[in-house]
Amino acid sequence: MNGCPPLFQLLERLPRNSRLDNVDLLRGLYRDDTEAVEEGWSDWFKELMKLQSNENRCKIFDATFRIIPELTTQKVVEAGDFGTDLSPLLAMISMWPAESLIPIELLDKLKEKMAETQKKDAVLSQDDSRPHIFNCKCSNKNDVVMWAIRNTIWDGYGLEDGISHGYSLEVVMAAARALVSKPNHDTIFARVLDRALSSWGGPYLDESLLRFLWRNSGPSIDLSLSDRMPDWFRDFVVSEARTVAKINLKWGHPDRDEHVQEPELLVLPTLRAMQGNSTLTKLHIHCEHDETDECVDALHDVLADCTSLEDFSFIQVYDPDGHSLVRIPRMPKLDKLHLQGVFLPSESLEATMSTAREISIIYCDSGFPTGGTGGTVPDCYEGWARGLANNSRIEELKSVLTFPSGEFREDGRSDFLRTLFSRPNLKRVQLTWDETGSISFGVTPEEMGLFGTIPALESLDLSHVPPDGLKNLLAARPFNLRLLHIGQGQGSMTRDDFRGLLDFLAHSECKLEKFRFSISKYIDELVLNSIAALASEDVDDDDRLTDPIRSLNNVLRDKN
Repeated sequence: MNGCPPLFQLLERLPRNSRLDNVDLLRGLYRDDTEAVEEGWSDWFKELMKLQSNENRCKIFDATFRIIPELTTQKVVEAGDFGTDLSPLLAMISMWPAESLIPIELLDKLKEKMAETQKKDAVLSQDDSRPHIFNCKCSNKNDVVMWAIRNTIWDGYGLEDGISHGYSLEVVMAAARALVSKPNHDTIFARVLDRALSSWGGPYLDESLLRFLWRNSGPSIDLSLSDRMPDWFRDFVVSEARTVAKINLKWGHPDRDEHVQEPELLVLPTLRAMQGNSTLTKLHIHCEHDETDECVDALHDVLADCTSLEDFSFIQVYDPDGHSLVRIPRMPKLDKLHLQGVFLPSESLEATMSTAREISIIYCDSGFPTGGTGGTVPDCYEGWARGLANNSRIEELKSVLTFPSGEFREDGRSDFLRTLFSRPNLKRVQLTWDETGSISFGVTPEEMGLFGTIPALESLDLSHVPPDGLKNLLAARPFNLRLLHIGQGQGSMTRDDFRGLLDFLAHSECKLEKFRFSISKYIDELVLNSIAALASEDVDDDDRLTDPIRSLNNVLRDKN
């Protein structure tokens, strides 16, 4: 390794010349050329990993860390453009050649020296999260990773790769037990459980491991993996569904994914078992099914029968262009409702608004009957308005791009908004619509003023606001507002809107923390420039409008 600092050159020769194992000599070389040593450390470290002799590599590392303990905390940069800075300990574990073993005594010594050199810091610093210990390739990788787990070197990342990379069941189980103490471990356990069930047999279908992963995953289960599960585990999932308090389920539509099994195998038995669950409080589902699927009725029965349910979420995941039919009954104790990518029949609209404190309806379709009934054509806002009228608990409503289909009227918009304005505990509102067929909330300037009268309102996010709408909103003095996001087209903010904003921000009771106007910085500047242009044509106008940006900055400066 020509060209490297003299210290490294002597250390390379040390295995062949024991007299070079001299503390005074080697420390002297380090002191004389510390900057060059630290600069060349990463490259030299990686060159040592290329040595043919594992014995020589171990002797060089042992002498280096014993005599120059400062290098035990000198970062090693991974190869590649986005290489991570690693401690020498983690670099050793991840870079050691696959055909060679790492002596555990060497790891012990390095850890001890690191602790002495870095007394106030953890042996594993926060930036050492990549690569994880399951990237270890050395010939005694199971022993090395078990050592890392027992010495709390592991950061909790990458346990599923312990299965993918063929670590022993004992190591995977030890890592799983260690992971329980980590924050937010349930999502990691869910991924690990999926990986274990996807292993098509082998040691990871061990009963103790699967039960442990299940208990700590939320529980969370991909029912699509039913054909890979042992028979006892399928029975176990169905049995647990009868009594579990919280559960996350995932499955897909068999016609669109060859790896997804028919719902009769496990999805329907699980849902039917849940119908008698009197303790279920949280049900989250990520899946896809169509209107002919038996799962539609089975899920409806779960929601109707489990009267203890407080949190229900359904997210369409597999097909971004399709929507899964979900029938929503009234759920008396529901606190949170999240629907995304769902097709809601018209008879479910009232129930979606009638109970929950937090309601999110994202990218959904609402379906109305088509032709031939002879009755009155339903209004697309009517069901929502009836549900809201009975829901005094609501604190958050988020409706993003809901598209109606079938035969419907659009006369009830103002009735829906009036009902929304009257909700006494409403804190957060987001209404997003477009001009391509989604349900439009089309608020008028006068209705913007009524938003300002909602007593508890803290956050308002509207995709469209009419000219003078902002003025009317802020004239109502909604002093509890912390966040205001309004999207507008070019020129739709009037001078009175901007003047109202300045007055509101300057008020001593204003609590606004975040304000976002329009959809891009470019359009924001155009609008402010147009305000300035209009002001320049009117010599009697407010001087603050001639330079809106400066006026806004002055108000914000005075507030701070």
